[in-house]
Amino acid sequence: MGCDDENKKPSPHSNHEGMVLIPGGYFVMGNYPDGYGEEGAVHPGNPVWVDSFYLDVFEVTNQQYADFLNSAYAEGIIVADGDFVYDSSGEFTYYGTGSTSREIDFGGGLFEADSGREDFPVVHVTWYGAQAYAAYYGKRLATEAEWEKAARGTSTEFGELEGIGVGYIYPWKSTIPYTDYIDGSYANYSISNDPYEYHSTPRSTPVGFFDGHINEEFYTENNVSSYGCYDMAGNAWEWTGDWYAEYSDPHNPPSSGIHKVIRGGSYTSEIKDLRCAKRQLNAPGNGVSNLGFRCADD
Repeated sequence: MGCDDENKKPSPHSNHEGMVLIPGGYFVMGNYPDGYGEEGAVHPGNPVWVDSFYLDVFEVTNQQYADFLNSAYAEGIIVADGDFVYDSSGEFTYYGTGSTSREIDFGGGLFEADSGREDFPVVHVTWYGAQAYAAYYGKRLATEAEWEKAARGTSTEFGELEGIGVGYIYPWKSTIPYTDYIDGSYANYSISNDPYEYHSTPRSTPVGFFDGHINEEFYTENNVSSYGCYDMAGNAWEWTGDWYAEYSDPHNPPSSGIHKVIRGGSYTSEIKDLRCAKRQLNAPGNGVSNLGFRCADD
């Protein structure tokens, strides 16, 4: 659906409540200085400029997405057919309610988040479903460059490129150089051993769980980014607005493609996939059990 100003819905975070301002400016994108493989977004094209924008502090939760589905269903914007939710035309899949690992149920014309899982990141949402949620509230998905700047910042602690700090390897402030140390107290990944794993099977944690407190008798480091966002490493991969392609010029992402860029790693990821520079891809119509999103706004 479109998001013309006159059609904007009241935001669940009015006046950007629940969002943080990411200041405009240049940042160093990609796996600099190593520049290996597809993450090597070095010259030409670096540093990369992004305008200031707002970004959700937390990933969108099951409860928030269920609320959207209920409103959109009542307005005829979506249809529920069998195990899936579609746009009103039936062309685009938004969400899969039939998977055994989904955490939103549909019955009797009502979408409900599973009891006890309301504040966990919504997954099984396609790119179309994430974009629809954002547009419904007059927001959007972050570009790949915006997402990365919000995650890594511009700290000069570990070096500069043309006077711009290269930021952090992982979103939180580090005191260790490029071979940064991370363990299960920092983020939810495949062997983090957090209390929400089920018989050693990784699962998501509540959004913002890793906040520097002892939660569920589990010691956590504060994994907040330089700008104030949580869970930008681990828990759930996150959709971005951009089409996927190997870097040529980070200023000009492709205008079309087959896959969308996802960022941030998830509860099934290895540690190396939690780095701010890590890129991955997924088909926009494919909603999976470890992929969610957060919203951006201008």
